[in-house]
Order: sequence, then structure tokens, then C-alpha cells
Amino acid sequence: MSTNQVRKAITHIGTLASRPQAFLIFFAYAALWLIFDRRSFDWHALATLATWAMTLFIQRAEHRDTQALHAKLDELLRAVGEADSETAKIDDKEPEEIETQRERKQQAIEPCQRSAEAGPDSDELAHIPAKSPPRLFGGRASRKAAGRMEKTGRASER
Repeated sequence: MSTNQVRKAITHIGTLASRPQAFLIFFAYAALWLIFDRRSFDWHALATLATWAMTLFIQRAEHRDTQALHAKLDELLRAVGEADSETAKIDDKEPEEIETQRERKQQAIEPCQRSAEAGPDSDELAHIPAKSPPRLFGGRASRKAAGRMEKTGRASER
């Protein structure tokens, strides 16, 4: 088995652990343990099952949050339309490939950042009007945050 196949298998197992079926396997395992070896089901066994259950809950919550974040980012990429197609399709890659791509992009951006840090002449940007950033996600929380920004002139630190 090649390293790439192992990486894909591990990623797939992590995704499967976030599915509701993983909880069915957990409950089946606990029930079979009780049925076939009730004498060994002590506090240690209970702690083992509790640890496993918490791991599944955390994996599920992380997967949900990640999927929600990806959906929002995908929508932003579609709205902008200028996104790099390689970056827009990064979800299907393995974590190591994503890290490599991020490093490549960062190296490409660094020269631009250094020139930006040097700062433009003040006359170069004088004709560009200051504009507040657009609100990307609607809702009461973002409207409140925007109102605080307008009053204080800076983002709140929550």
C-alpha cells in the first residue's frame, strides 16, 4: 500500500467517524460487551466507553463546523468570481497537499507583502475614498458588530 493510499484511508476513516452510523457502532460495541463479558464491565470499561463517546461527539461537531465554514467560503468564492480554481477545489485534497499548496501561495505573496509594508507614497492613494468593508453574512449579530464598528471605529474583540 502506498503512502498516498494510507493517507486517503486515514482521511476517509476520520470522515466516517463523524457520521451518525459511528454512534450505532459505538452502542453495538457497548451492548456486545455487556452481553458477552459482563464481569469485565467495570468503571474502567465505563471510562473507556465515555472517552470513545466524547471523541465521536467532538469529531461530529468539528466536522459540522468545518462543513459549514466550507459552504460559506464556497459561496464567497462563487460571489467573487476571481478565485483561483486550484484553491476553490482544494477540499478534495489530502491535508499534506493542502499544506504544500498553502506554503507555495504564501511564498508567492511574501514579496507583495514586503512591498506593501514599505508603504506607498501618501499621494498615490489620496484619490481613493475610504470605504467600510462589506458585510458578508447577514443577521442580527453582524449588524450589531457593524454598528459597534461605526461607533468606535474598530472591530469588537469578542
